[in-house]
Amino acid sequence: MKNIIHLTYALIILIFISSCNNETSYTEVDDISTEYNFVGKKSCIECHAQEYKDWRHSDHDKAMAEATDASVVGDFNNSTYTDSDGFVSKFYKKDDKFFVYTKGENGEAKEMKVEYTFGVRPLQQYLIPTTKGRLQCLPIAWDVQTDSWYSLVDSVYHGQKISPDNWLYWTNNGQNWNGMCAECHSTNLHKGYNPDTKEFNTTWSEINVSCEACHGPASRHVEWANIDSLKRPELKHFGLKNETHLGRDGIIDQCAYCHARRTSFGDNKHEGDNMLNHMFPHLINNEYYHSDGQILEEDYVYTSFAQTKMYQNHVKCTDCHNAHSLKTKKKGDALCYQCHEPELYEEKHHFHKSVGGKGKMTENGFYENERGDGTQCVDCHMTGAKFMGVDYRRDHSFRIPRPDLSIKNGTPNACNQCHKEKSNEWSVEWIEKWYGKKGYPDHEYLQTFADAREGKVSSVDGLKLLLKQEYLNPMLKATAIEYLATFNNNLINNEIKDLINDKDPLVRHSAISNFSTNNVEEFISAIYPSLHDSIKAVRIIAIRKLLDAPKEALPKKDEAYFNKIVDEYIETMKYSLDFAESAHNLGSVYDKLGDKKTAIKYYKDALLIDNQFYPSAVSLAISYSQQGNNKEAKATLNNILKNQNELSIVYYYLGLIYNEEGNTKLAIKNLKNTIKYNPIHSRAYYNLGLIYLNKKEIRLAESNFVKTIEIEDCNYQYLQNLGMFYLNQLKVKKANKIADKLIECFPNEPIGKEMKKAVEGRISRSK
Repeated sequence: MKNIIHLTYALIILIFISSCNNETSYTEVDDISTEYNFVGKKSCIECHAQEYKDWRHSDHDKAMAEATDASVVGDFNNSTYTDSDGFVSKFYKKDDKFFVYTKGENGEAKEMKVEYTFGVRPLQQYLIPTTKGRLQCLPIAWDVQTDSWYSLVDSVYHGQKISPDNWLYWTNNGQNWNGMCAECHSTNLHKGYNPDTKEFNTTWSEINVSCEACHGPASRHVEWANIDSLKRPELKHFGLKNETHLGRDGIIDQCAYCHARRTSFGDNKHEGDNMLNHMFPHLINNEYYHSDGQILEEDYVYTSFAQTKMYQNHVKCTDCHNAHSLKTKKKGDALCYQCHEPELYEEKHHFHKSVGGKGKMTENGFYENERGDGTQCVDCHMTGAKFMGVDYRRDHSFRIPRPDLSIKNGTPNACNQCHKEKSNEWSVEWIEKWYGKKGYPDHEYLQTFADAREGKVSSVDGLKLLLKQEYLNPMLKATAIEYLATFNNNLINNEIKDLINDKDPLVRHSAISNFSTNNVEEFISAIYPSLHDSIKAVRIIAIRKLLDAPKEALPKKDEAYFNKIVDEYIETMKYSLDFAESAHNLGSVYDKLGDKKTAIKYYKDALLIDNQFYPSAVSLAISYSQQGNNKEAKATLNNILKNQNELSIVYYYLGLIYNEEGNTKLAIKNLKNTIKYNPIHSRAYYNLGLIYLNKKEIRLAESNFVKTIEIEDCNYQYLQNLGMFYLNQLKVKKANKIADKLIECFPNEPIGKEMKKAVEGRISRSK
């Protein structure tokens, strides 16, 4: 026994020493290049034959290809497709090349050559070269499941008429491969957009998603591998720049760069570092998600998964998926039973009997029985939806069915997605029969988020509680900040301020983005240090916020570095100047820098890209108005309303312009429209109150002023305004309550105490 113990200790020591050596013995050697270059998959096959075999014919392999008989799956044997307007598109071959005759630019029909295939299942799209280096996604795709052509326009836009001048029309930027799709379908993709000439020079090292798309440029690794194994030096990550054996966060970041709905900061350079240096993902409060975070539009998985307990417990993509074939590692429930105990999750858990087998396993290895029989884990916890008309994708937010919240909030649930003929109430009844009325232990934040989305002040306390949870999932915490900021007041801003230095960059970004205060010194001191953050997403949101501060209040000693981050932000926006939003953001930057001429240029550029991009229309109208050109300002705003007549912000600025011109009738009409389409637009109530006050309509003025603090109960300007209104109207009791609220919200500001004295003075004079 003694010898065994000694042997065990020796083994532990040996392992410890070995571990230490592995940590410290990596060397950079003179005879291996320090440059990282892309060398292609052929350099990988000899040593990684099994990985190559798994990858071959995967969705990554088939992500894009030249149009050949081997890659094209659609029927180009003189087939046709008739759209909802009765127009007949034709698909055919000439000299072994693939062609389509359909409506192109300006809606004019013509023959066009198919250059590339895009994807392979459950649909295949086709790329058409147009002008200035552009490749455009044909709006008619091939449904692999039914072997037929179908219209993406009809399937995605549900009967909307997309005119040739619309951003979404297939020859325009909304369906442009270079900017919308390319970076995630090819390896080492360089978009190559020239904002001056509006031309693309897009290049790649491999046309599909190959080895180096995930592992990074492999030239050093190949050089290292070619050294005799006995002489091969220790080299960190085996000479790979972007090694994926990085633990949970590293692997998820690798996948998330493409598998997330996001904003990209530049070409994917395959650096292998934090994804927020290269892109920023959409949060749950976005229009692409239901209020509870379930998928509503295409989200590409990351934000869904990042909400989950699985994410919180360090589950990563490759725990379920083979990284090379992309197939699930096991079939059916066996995949879940890698972690969950089978005996706890059989019939006694789901209360469904298996009928008609276990569903269909698709060609690419995913269990995708859309209806399901209720016995598979995914039937209840990974419901899905069809995107692009035919592509059924499962929601990776892994949630418990909540028909009770469907009743309250109109969100979907697994029970009624299967039992379509039944009511939500029926589902609630059965859940309570099976599980009792114990409530739902998971996702306690769901109702809070739903209430916040509707602007209910009652959600504020719940949001604050979420932010106080130290170990709250970063995605949920960042989203809670976004929602909380919509109820703008001083007390809330203090809670958001506390998170500016959070350990997670997603949370830091959200906190900086949403922090505000009337105190300029506090604003600058809170955000300025974030210009030195190690994460690019955090730095550039910090500079966007600081550009709102008075230039003279910014630290002079750090001016050169400040300008450097301004330039970093400008370069980030220039990368995506083929998008209206980036042009608008640049316009806003130059506006804040005092360069009105350049600002107006970018606002106009944004509207040239998308003539219905209303933020630029609003900013352009404001610029015109500031220059005294109200006629052009109103024309710009009214042009947007021709096609988007429910935009509250457009009505708001029209109201302000008409009020400036003295046309109170139209000012009131437009401000009321603002409130009609956005009932929590506090500034509209504020300005309506001022107009009514000037018209001596005191009752209407008061009701609108009161509404402002119902929406933002700790807003300095609104409280001060309402307090002074009550003082002037000799409503001293009401003025006193407002003074108390000012002291509560702004204890370090004199306004509350001064208003108290004014109230006391009015009371004494009335005696």
